[in-house]
Formats: sequence, C-alpha cells, structure tokens
Amino acid sequence: MRVFSFFLLLLMLSCSKSSRVEKRIEGTWKATFVKVENGEGFMLYDSLPEGNLNFDASAFTVDGKISFKTKNISGLQQQDSLDFNLVKFEILNQNDLLEIYKFPDTIKLSIVQLTPFDLQLEYYDSKKFSLKKITFNKIK
Repeated sequence: MRVFSFFLLLLMLSCSKSSRVEKRIEGTWKATFVKVENGEGFMLYDSLPEGNLNFDASAFTVDGKISFKTKNISGLQQQDSLDFNLVKFEILNQNDLLEIYKFPDTIKLSIVQLTPFDLQLEYYDSKKFSLKKITFNKIK
C-alpha cells in the first residue's frame, strides 16, 4: 500500500510540474543571443538576432521566426533562421525536451533554462551539422 501511495504522489507531482512548465513557457519570447557550434567545432555568435516566438500553452502551438547571422572563420557571413507558422508543440522527458511538429519534421529542442523571464533552447541542426543555442527574454 505504501508503494502505491508513493507512486500516486510521484505521479501527481510530475503532472503539476508539467503544467508549471507549460504556464511558464506561455507568452512572447524575444531572441537576444545565438551561439552556433559548427561541424568543425568552431563557435559562432550573433548578439543581435531578430524575431520572437509566441507560445500558446492552452492550444499547444508556437508561432514566430528567429533570424540570425554568423560569420565563419574565413569571414563569410551566413544567414539562418528558425521558422514556425502556428505549429504544435509538446513538452517531454520530465520537462526538459520541447518537440515541435513542423511538417514533415519533428524538431527536438532541449530546454536548457526556463525562468519567468529567460528561456534558453538548444537543438542540433542535422542538415547543417551544427549545434544551436538560442537565448530569449520574455516580453509578454
């Protein structure tokens, strides 16, 4: 009986934590910094990215576009973006993984940091062989 009570309590706590993450991620987040580690191991930065992401936790949708520019080691500027047009999302793995369902792909972003005012997401771009970390500040 104690084991059952323990698992029931654990289940209740995990459900409430999930809803806290969903409530906290709700709103508009402005991109403030981007760090890209390319396939060769070089770190590239953009401290002036443009765009916002809007999370609607009640409908589990995200909308917005982030554009950023980085320079490679030879000085060539590369432009990149992360674009979501009112697509569905889900929070998984004890609230540290955000899956965004953008047809035909599923983009898996790790939630590195989530506070009432800051959000940091990280994902691996397999098409460009790079690890990207985007930092946001909440504006609404």
